[in-house]
Amino acid sequence: MDIVGIAVIKNEDDVIEAMVRHNLCFVDHLHIVDNGSTDRTGVILHALAQEGLPISYEVNTALSHLQARFLSDLANDTYRNCNLILLDADEFLVGNSDDMHTLFSDPNTPMSLPWVTYLPRQLDNTNDLNPLTRITHRRKKERPQFFKTTVPAAIQRPVEIGAGSHNIKGYSSIPHPTLRLAHFPVRSSVQIASKVLIGSWNMSLRSKGRSEGYQWHQLAAEIRQDGLPTPEALERMALNYASKREVAVTEDPIETNVHKLKYTKSSPDQLLHNICGFVDRVVLDRTNK
Repeated sequence: MDIVGIAVIKNEDDVIEAMVRHNLCFVDHLHIVDNGSTDRTGVILHALAQEGLPISYEVNTALSHLQARFLSDLANDTYRNCNLILLDADEFLVGNSDDMHTLFSDPNTPMSLPWVTYLPRQLDNTNDLNPLTRITHRRKKERPQFFKTTVPAAIQRPVEIGAGSHNIKGYSSIPHPTLRLAHFPVRSSVQIASKVLIGSWNMSLRSKGRSEGYQWHQLAAEIRQDGLPTPEALERMALNYASKREVAVTEDPIETNVHKLKYTKSSPDQLLHNICGFVDRVVLDRTNK
């Protein structure tokens, strides 16, 4: 039975090519929902599909961040007969083929994959556009430890995937003993500024409490006050991202077959483009009401 990775993404042109190429070494197919990117994400996805890679993608420009609903709809309809791994654009499977064979060995129990957070360091080679080879340090421990769930095909539909894909409502999951998800939430000053500003605004548009996406609200406030983070501040942001206490850092490069990227480019003006695109979308949405 096929293993399919499904993801909802937005404005991830610095990481999406590496994510697709690397994770296709583990899953049979990737399906990606582009939630209205204003950068080159769509161009890159189209180019990867034209190569013949086993990916499919769609565009859904809903203004609010509706990741859980999009993923639940896919799990209950298009991919209801598939084993599913729920991914984000900044997540990379780490393990081997034997690990993948055991991931769905219990067809009635979701497995959970632990986050291992990687972070940029001031001495990283910023000319290397591949985050997998540029960013090689990670936290020694996660405090707290977050997990992403799987959705076995045998679980009765419909299912409701929780916020952040950390759980399936009504089900308990079992941590996988060896497979991990390498998580790259902070990669550059422009990338994190775009992510947290637009993410925080989206959360506010949904009138959600500050506990959901709390790290976005906190970092967005810092960026509004201090501007784009310095390399030192960027490293601190990554070390504290979704974490309640600082931990030690260790070097642990990810084993990958993805070294050369064909479509990823440097985009120094992308923050401006993304914010303009978001504001245009908000204005259009308000005008049409």
